[in-house]
Amino acid sequence: MNPSKSRTIILPIGTKEYHQIVDNKSLYRKKIDMLIEQYPEIFPPNIKFGYSFFGYSKNTLKLAITRRVIRVKKVLHSYEDFLLHPCFVLPYLKGITSEISKGLFLRKYNVPYHAIATRDGKNSMFWYRLELALSQYNIVGTTIKSKAFLPQHLLMDEHHTKLLNNKIYLCTTVGSNCFLGASIAASMEFVKLQEAYGKFKEEVQKICPEYQPTSINIDGYQSTKKAVKNLFDSTGILRCFLHSFLKIRNCGTKAYDLYFNDVATLVWKCYYAENKRAFAQQISHLKHWTHCFVPDSPFKSAILNLCKKKKEFMRLYDYPDGRKTSNMLDRLMKYQDRRLYATQNFHGTIPSANAAVRAHALLMNFCPFSSQTIHYKGGINSPFEQINGFKYRENWLENLLVAASLGGNRILL
Repeated sequence: MNPSKSRTIILPIGTKEYHQIVDNKSLYRKKIDMLIEQYPEIFPPNIKFGYSFFGYSKNTLKLAITRRVIRVKKVLHSYEDFLLHPCFVLPYLKGITSEISKGLFLRKYNVPYHAIATRDGKNSMFWYRLELALSQYNIVGTTIKSKAFLPQHLLMDEHHTKLLNNKIYLCTTVGSNCFLGASIAASMEFVKLQEAYGKFKEEVQKICPEYQPTSINIDGYQSTKKAVKNLFDSTGILRCFLHSFLKIRNCGTKAYDLYFNDVATLVWKCYYAENKRAFAQQISHLKHWTHCFVPDSPFKSAILNLCKKKKEFMRLYDYPDGRKTSNMLDRLMKYQDRRLYATQNFHGTIPSANAAVRAHALLMNFCPFSSQTIHYKGGINSPFEQINGFKYRENWLENLLVAASLGGNRILL
């Protein structure tokens, strides 16, 4: 199925209410009209010009459930048909959503498929295919439901992993504490990176054609910088300050314990400088101190390399709301690390690896937080609810399915 051509509208409706109204056109229309007013983002834009019921979908042997089709006027003498699908049943009638959600939730914590099958029935391949089916949805459009919530300051980075014995790179885009893009690059060539990060651009511009982020924080690789600049030419490219400090820390072996605390203090004084002038002064002080006290070594070279990037770091002050460090990205990529460790990296093909990382991104965006985190956040259940300020349904998988109505490709208002 081509997600960009999805013709399925997934309705936030309960089982009992659905069965009461599905065969009554008047009641069903009343319910749909109410949902159009409440959640216009899950319906096609042209539905405001009216719609008509156009029969039923074909029955299958999987689940005995009635689903209606509506016809929406597109242009003069042109129409589009859409399937009305209730959220309490999975697409393609694979099962009852509330039952499946219990097993699929465990994938957030990397529980093996065979363990889920032992507890909840079916087999390993059933749960594997069920999870990967989530990859068909537009990650950005499914996660963000209003143009106002599209983050203007993004973070991008690659994670080195393996597909069988070949090195590959997981390119991740993050914003507003949510995964917004995840794609595999076969190498670190900027063409491959541009193709991988370009998936995010492709998806975000399906829902907001004029979208252009204000700034993007990257780790500093030249190929990454070139790829991101080609994709978003008017966006400010910011270098992550944290990565430069980590390179210093990694070179700070026991032989340099005498200097490390002083170096760390001076480096973070640079970071907390209030303006460009103060930053330049702190960098000059760090450089002078290093030349005077630190002996020639890789440790000294790492400090001086940070000082050489003064102009790049000063660009951070041009974007006061931009991300100076990659902390947000690193927090989310830890979940990817655990996933890759649990599965011993990837064992199939590039397309299957792509599907896996995309499905994982949506699981992380929609699965509930822990009970302690929900309490700490004042009752907010998931990253989706945190960024949008609402949820369609209490069940997390029903909530995801409704958000993925029309494949998540609806133009944002």
